[in-house]
Amino acid sequence: MSNFVTNVRSQGGSAALLYTYNYANFNTGINVSYVTGDDKNIRDTVINTEINTWPSNVLRPRLFPQLNPTDPTLLSFGVNPDGSGNNIFGNKNRFTDELGGTTYAKDLVIDHFTGWMIKRTIISVGNSNGETACNTNEALVFEGFSDWFTPNAIMILSILNPNGGFAGTFGPFDFAFTNRALWTSTKGNNFGWNFAFNDTYGVTNSSSDRTGSTLSFRKAFTYNSTTKQMELS
Repeated sequence: MSNFVTNVRSQGGSAALLYTYNYANFNTGINVSYVTGDDKNIRDTVINTEINTWPSNVLRPRLFPQLNPTDPTLLSFGVNPDGSGNNIFGNKNRFTDELGGTTYAKDLVIDHFTGWMIKRTIISVGNSNGETACNTNEALVFEGFSDWFTPNAIMILSILNPNGGFAGTFGPFDFAFTNRALWTSTKGNNFGWNFAFNDTYGVTNSSSDRTGSTLSFRKAFTYNSTTKQMELS
């Protein structure tokens, strides 16, 4: 994929990066890894590995995407610094497919607010546990991508409807959050392996075994140190 943030205005005569997805914002604080592909393991091997290579101006991004307060599926101020509020495909949709549209023919969702790429349909892992969910995504190869992982607790909450209500048709996802048990990659502290959702509130549940499903996440954008752009990967 070759799309990248192109509207970079000059500062003092030189081009400057005006926006990056700071994936470190999704840190739950879990400091123990229990299995490959869990919360801390992904942070160490996927997120921090890249962030540690970023120059200082990338760690202080000058522009953050904002959501339309009346419709959280739309951006009001987006990844392009021209004031249009557009995403990198030139529209205001928070969620798009890999081509910038909303057909989702390949079952891929890009969240331009968080920077994640998400498999649109969930994977049922049956009567299992969080370790099984982590292993399932570690082994997943889907649409040519093999770097999928089970999202941590904050990542899951970040894609839900912030105006309340986890049920129904928020965004492009073709499943209801109502009474849905989703495995997370987070274990320990105030979170458990499992999130159980009802109509209006997400509830943590640290039960070690229960019927559930898993979402599949990967980073949609990678910082290119040569072009100094966040590129769609």
